[in-house]
Amino acid sequence: MSVQSSPLISIVIPVFNRTVLLRKTLDSVVAQTYENWELIIVDDGSTEDVESAILPYMDHNLRLLRQDNQGNAAARNSGLRHAHGQYLVCLDSDDIWQEKMLARCLLFLESNEQVDVVYTLVQLIDQDGKKLPFPIWPETQRGNILEQLVLGHHIMPSSALFRRHCPIKWGGFKPGMDDWELWLRWSLSGCLFDCIEKPLVQYRLHDENFALRYWERRSVHFAMLDSVYQREGLPEKIS
Repeated sequence: MSVQSSPLISIVIPVFNRTVLLRKTLDSVVAQTYENWELIIVDDGSTEDVESAILPYMDHNLRLLRQDNQGNAAARNSGLRHAHGQYLVCLDSDDIWQEKMLARCLLFLESNEQVDVVYTLVQLIDQDGKKLPFPIWPETQRGNILEQLVLGHHIMPSSALFRRHCPIKWGGFKPGMDDWELWLRWSLSGCLFDCIEKPLVQYRLHDENFALRYWERRSVHFAMLDSVYQREGLPEKIS
């Protein structure tokens, strides 16, 4: 497909400091083989100079939004509200895409109209970008994966391209909750998922990862499950 006839993909990157890592992330965006995208960077009250960090990339289709610090979920939602694309993805500011990430995900959704969200496998890297000796993850799950999500199946936002109607129909990210809550809520509403079994995303492990703040993450996850099980009419397979 030519760029002119291809659908626009909106990429939302919430940023709170970590501008050194942000440059690596942006390098992976501009290296994509699929070129018809817009990039919305949401500066969530950073104390570092985000504008200077992104200056070398301003020749690309990039917009910078600023807001007071409200957290990752609010920053993602702000970016999604300003997005024009037919397809959307929320890339974390410290993750890295393989160069065919967008092309592979777009081709999949264009070829599978019944699928709402397609995600890829993930490779763990360290602070310096070196691959870590951990298994590629997550396990592949397809269709309505509500039961698997309740049991802890993890989809990284950086690895997931979704159709524009998803946040419109089912809502965006919920402040104070992990992104896991979004996938659960969408799945409860009938969202269909599929997986590309290739590690097209590199997830960087470092001291500031929320995934490593175990006790904080534990409390968030219990709150998220409570919010799910307070809903009426839950499917029998999870009730």
